[in-house]
Formats: sequence, structure tokens, C-alpha cells
Amino acid sequence: MSKTTLKTPKPEQNMKSLEVSSSKNNSLLIFFYIFTMYIFISVLNTTDLMLLLPTHTFKMPFIGFDLNLIFFYVLAPLLLILLHFNILFNYYVHLKKLHTYKDQVILETIDPSIYSYAYVLTNDGFIKGILINLFLWLLIYLFPLYVLISTYLRFADYHHHFITILHLSFILIDIALIYFSILYNKKYLNHAHAVTKIFSYVFLGFIFFAGLIQVLYFKYYFYPLIYSDYDAKLIELYTPSKYTQLKVNPIADFVCRIENPVITYDKNISLDCFPRIVVTDEEMAKISPSALYIPRYLAVDALTKDIDKEKKLILNYGTRVNLANRNLRYADLQNCILTRADLSNTQLQAANLQGSHLQAADLTDAKLQDAILIDAKLQAVYIVGAQLQGTSFARADMPNLYYQDNNMSGTSMQGANLESAVFQGIILNNVDFRNAKLNMANFMDANISNSSFQKAHIKGAVFDNAMLIADDFSDIRFNDNTSFKDTSICCLSMSNSIKKDLNLTQSQKRLIYDNNISKEDSIKTFNERKIVYIQTAITKLKSKIDKKQLVQLKSSLVRSCQQLKPKIHYEVEKREFVYDKLDKICSKGTL
Repeated sequence: MSKTTLKTPKPEQNMKSLEVSSSKNNSLLIFFYIFTMYIFISVLNTTDLMLLLPTHTFKMPFIGFDLNLIFFYVLAPLLLILLHFNILFNYYVHLKKLHTYKDQVILETIDPSIYSYAYVLTNDGFIKGILINLFLWLLIYLFPLYVLISTYLRFADYHHHFITILHLSFILIDIALIYFSILYNKKYLNHAHAVTKIFSYVFLGFIFFAGLIQVLYFKYYFYPLIYSDYDAKLIELYTPSKYTQLKVNPIADFVCRIENPVITYDKNISLDCFPRIVVTDEEMAKISPSALYIPRYLAVDALTKDIDKEKKLILNYGTRVNLANRNLRYADLQNCILTRADLSNTQLQAANLQGSHLQAADLTDAKLQDAILIDAKLQAVYIVGAQLQGTSFARADMPNLYYQDNNMSGTSMQGANLESAVFQGIILNNVDFRNAKLNMANFMDANISNSSFQKAHIKGAVFDNAMLIADDFSDIRFNDNTSFKDTSICCLSMSNSIKKDLNLTQSQKRLIYDNNISKEDSIKTFNERKIVYIQTAITKLKSKIDKKQLVQLKSSLVRSCQQLKPKIHYEVEKREFVYDKLDKICSKGTL
């Protein structure tokens, strides 16, 4: 058999091969950067309003079809990393050709290409050699990675755990591609200047550092907000300690400062470090100009039949924004128009909805723990099954509400309008009703403990068959229609003058005490007052030897003291008398 021999390519053929390679790589590089710049600009132009209501579409370049926001943030980084791999691979192949043919052709005569220039001039002084290589690395290594990181950080505010994990994976894959690209290209740059080699190691170290920061950002700021099991860990990391100094995780603080260099920091870590949506009322109003008229119609008293009819139309048939089943933890939606919004089963823990218009909104099974709804408009809202622990409804307007199957432990209703609201059969533990308007409210069969009704309006309120344990009813405003029929009372704090006028049985009155909390103006906050009247209730119960209720009250006092203990130490100089008194109560064997 005859053996086939491989012909050695001629210099002309080598020259042509290099020119074709240069031309092809120039075209690919131009296409790649047009696509990368489009993604980068699209990410920069993505507003928080677009993330809140992801109805915006993006027209993909060169393809010509529209993608909605969610699909864009999945497909765009995927295409980017595939194209980046293609660019890095072609760079490697072109370097290999240049290195193979460098002794056979005059490299300076081939069609211009940044790859060729960087190879040819790599050992031609600092300006020509080192800078051109640095510029090339910025173009093909750093910029695509930066776009992927920007995409990851921008979409993290949406709180979609799968897509954000996908974005983080793309970043780590891209770092691996860059590493192997530099590793494989290294043998073709042996003739490079020593400073260029040092720069390549520094550059590679910077790339790995950027990836590490993104992983830590995911761990300390994204993960705690998405997975509810990490709420306790989040509180442990980012809240004040029990002592005068505020302890913050130093790694988390460093990551926050790297990711958010423009944030103004205080002793505690900034809320802006966490991925969250921030939408102003002006931005929300852009959804529909007619939305601006909704608050006006709902706020006006029904002086005419037309206005009353308009209100009913808005509350029953107005546009409904769909935010159901979303994760909006820590979102800032102050004063936004969310009339008839569907927020069912939505996670709104620690969200700021102060002054928002939520008339006729659906809050079924919503998670509102520690949310701020101060001055919110909640007329005709549907709130069955919501988690309201620690929620602040101070001065909120929500008459005629029907509370059913809601967990309201630690809720603040201070100064809220709750006239004719129904709390029938609800467990109300540690609820702040101070100065609230509770006229005609229904508390039948409710279990109310460790709560304050100081200066509340309870005219015509019904507490029949309710259980009142260690509650503060000092300075309440009532009338003869206020009913306490068959109400079980245990250690109720109430001034003697009010106790005299209320329609109570003698056995009920014997379980009421006057500890003069209302006369102590220095004790202002709900938690401060609660410690005093719970401790007084414990003292009263000891003589009655009701062990079950005594244990419950002591447990509540311990929790209240633990919440207030940092303030006792931290603010002792500001309000020495008050905190000295509270510290003595909390130190009497309760902690």
C-alpha cells in the first residue's frame, strides 16, 4: 500500500489562513459586543417598577422577536455566556495559528485584528505591548463578566430563587472559562514582557475576587430574604446586640460596601444592601393616568349619589394589579396606588407600605410580619388568613374589616381607624391598640392578652365571652353600649374611675387593678408599658395561685424584657429613670 504524505502548507496559504481567521474574528467580535452592549443597556434600563410588574418586553437584536422580562433575564445571559465561550475559543485558535506561522509569514502584513496586534506587539515596550494586552483582556474577559454580574445584581431584586441561582452559576462558569482561556493561551505568549505576565496574574486574581464577592453577596443578602427559615439568621446577623455596641458580621459589611459603594453607612448595616424593590408613588402612577383619580374618589365623603356610585365601581370593578404569590420582602412601596391589588399569598415581610392605597386589595394568606402599613388606606380590604405578627398599622384607615384566621401577635394598631371591625374569635397577643378608634368593634370570643387599649375609643364595642388577660385599659373612651357580658377578666389594668362606670359584675371588677401607668408620662412606648402591667399582673396572680396563667405571663414578660434589654443598656443615659425602673423589673429573676 502506498503511504499518503501530508503536504506542508506554503507561506501564501498560511498567510491566507491567518487573514481569513483575522477577518472572521473581527466580525465575531463586533457581533459579540453589539449583543453584549444591548444586554448591558437593557439591564441598566430595567427599573424597579418593571421588576414589580414584569409586563415589559425586550426586542432581541438580530433575532427580531420580543421577550418578556422574565424570559429575557433567562435567555440573555445564557446566550451571552455561549457567545463568550465562542469568542474565547476563537481567540485561542487564532493565537495557535499566529504562534505556528510566526516564522513563515510577516505577521505585520496580515489584515488588522486586535488579537494579532496584541500577539505581535506583546513584547514591544510598555505602551504598545502591555497596554494593548490589558485593553484586550478588558474587552474579552472583564466586560462580559461585568455584564453578567450586573444582570445578576439587577434581577436579584425580583427575588426569584431559581433564576438568581442560574445567574450566579453563569458567573462562576464564565470565571472558569476565563481561567482556562488564560491558562491555555499562556504557552503562546511565552515571549511576552515580564510585566505583562505579572499583570495577567493580577488580572486573574481580580476575576476570582469578583466571583467570590458575588457568592458572598448571595449568601449574606439574597439567601436570607428568599428562604423563610433564614429569617432568624438574618436577625442574628444584622440587628443590634444586647449591649451598647452594635455587632455586624464584618464579611457581610465588607461585601455590602463593595457592591454598594454609594450607600451612606451608619453603625448598623444599611437596608439598601439587601436586594429589594423600591418604587415611588410617581412611578406607580405611570401605569395608568386614571389611577391618579382613584385615591381622590375613595377619599371623598359620599355627599352625592354619583360619588358613592363611583366608589363602588372602583372597589368592585377597578383594575387589579396581580402581585399574588410574589416575594416582596423589604420592598419599599410608600404611598403607592395598589387599589384592588391581588396580594394573596404574597411575602411582604418587613415591606414598607406606609401611606399606600390598598382599598379592596386581596391580602388573603399574605405574609406581613413586621411590615409597615402606617397611614395606609385599607378600606374594604380582604385580609383572611394573613400573618400579621409585628405588623404596624398605626393610623391606618381600615374600618369594617373582618379579621379571620389571622395571626396578629405583636401587631401595632396605634391610632388606627378600626370602627366596626370584626375580631371575633381571634387571638390578640401583644397588640397595641392605643388611641385606636374601635367604636362598634366586635371582640366576641376573642382571646386578648398583654395588649394595650390606652386612650382607645371603644364606644359600642362588644367584648362578650372574650378573655382579657393582663391588658391595659387605662384612659379608655366608652359609652353604655360597650358590652363585657360573660367576659373572663384576669388582671386588667384600668383606672378606678373607669371601672366604676363600666357595666361590669362585681366578680369582674375584683380582677381589675389600677397601677397608675397612665399617669407615668415617661413610660411612652408599648413595650415599656407592657413590662410594667404584666409584672403587676404577675404580682396579683401569685396570690390567686393560677399556675397556668402565671407561667404564660412570666414567659411573655421574659420575651418583652429580652426585646427591651438592648434599649435599657443603650439608652440608659437618655432616659435613666425609666430604664432603671424597667431594668429592675426585668432583673427580678425573670431572665
